[in-house]
Amino acid sequence: MRRVACLPILFLIVLVTGCASPAPAVSPGGASTPILQATPTILSPTDTEEPTAQTTTQPAATETVSVPADEPKGLESRIAYLGKDGNLWMIDFSSGEQRQVTMNAVPYSIETAGEVVTVSYCCAKWSSDGRFLAFWQDTGTPVESGYDLGHKLQVIDLDTGESIDLLDQTMGSFDWKPDMHEIAFDLPIDDEYFVGDRENHATGIQTIDVETGSRAELVPPENGYAIAGPRWARTGEILTFQEILYMEGSGQFAYYDFAAEAYVSTGEVIGSYSLSPDRQTIAFDRLSYAPSGEERIWIRDLEGDTETQISPDFEDGGYAFGPQFSPDGKRLAYFAVLGGPESHQMTLYVFNLDTGETAELGEFDEAGSLQWSPDGGNLALVTGPFEDRQIIVVDAASGAASPLVQGSEPAWQPVE
Repeated sequence: MRRVACLPILFLIVLVTGCASPAPAVSPGGASTPILQATPTILSPTDTEEPTAQTTTQPAATETVSVPADEPKGLESRIAYLGKDGNLWMIDFSSGEQRQVTMNAVPYSIETAGEVVTVSYCCAKWSSDGRFLAFWQDTGTPVESGYDLGHKLQVIDLDTGESIDLLDQTMGSFDWKPDMHEIAFDLPIDDEYFVGDRENHATGIQTIDVETGSRAELVPPENGYAIAGPRWARTGEILTFQEILYMEGSGQFAYYDFAAEAYVSTGEVIGSYSLSPDRQTIAFDRLSYAPSGEERIWIRDLEGDTETQISPDFEDGGYAFGPQFSPDGKRLAYFAVLGGPESHQMTLYVFNLDTGETAELGEFDEAGSLQWSPDGGNLALVTGPFEDRQIIVVDAASGAASPLVQGSEPAWQPVE
């Protein structure tokens, strides 16, 4: 495995003065080799010299974003996020600093279409010890017929600043194994799988060790379906995933119990879901593709016994989606669209599983990417139109909302 910085990486410290959905659709096909060359450069977090990159484009300009004066409490860890410039950034609340992680994002634009190499990033996730940050890099190289697309899963070691080129394949889902520097990931699915030849084209879940590069099949497709969207339970004993039915939308919920060495398929499409920290309970919304207005939040045990409805029956076609268990498993946050499927206003609720009480924490425009802070004191979400997305932090007790930064895809750094 190559351990080189194949994209310009800069831990640029900017001193600041003042002051999750339905599961992603699975796309078939393989990846093309991106034509993007960079001088191998390794920078430690304290380096300030900008690396020199040999690329066909210039790095995108970056921006400085302020942390509010009334900084939310309990945010001792950093949040990685996708900046408005298309690059990955981090905010460190303990020091009031920002760090730029990538420098060469070149978003697609109509004005430059077919003339420059595009570079974009997404889907950043932290290892459970907060040392590594993994993310996808997507490149588009102009060719006669359009763009030659390339995808890479990359990892940055925050201890050394080293960039690890981990995987070259079509973009998919991945998740860190708890307490390990291993990543579970799914494989691209061939077109033939979707036109009837599932038996010969079903793919399983793979695993790769970030430090050694060793790779193996973690869960084979035992039930005859390609499986994708791996997500580890916090204990590391359960891996959940979906059995893929169609090219778009959610698949059937299934999981592998490593302690029992058992593959369990529910045969049911449950939409987006969240697993409790003790892995005993699952919350889900049955939002498998486009909302119908009938979606509610439900909970039940992992084996699929009696389920309980958590969200109320809303009037006027209102529906609920996106459940997220708090780190202690005692609360469940979710969104509700009270105006029906055509509305863009999302209301944030937190349900207390001990008392059965529900708190309404505010209404937000086109909200998503709901995440709890590591201490359970706050919730991060993204709101606003696509061209002007903003990350908001909401106090889980009072509902006080604080604008944080322009950007999207927040990822909390775990705190040990």
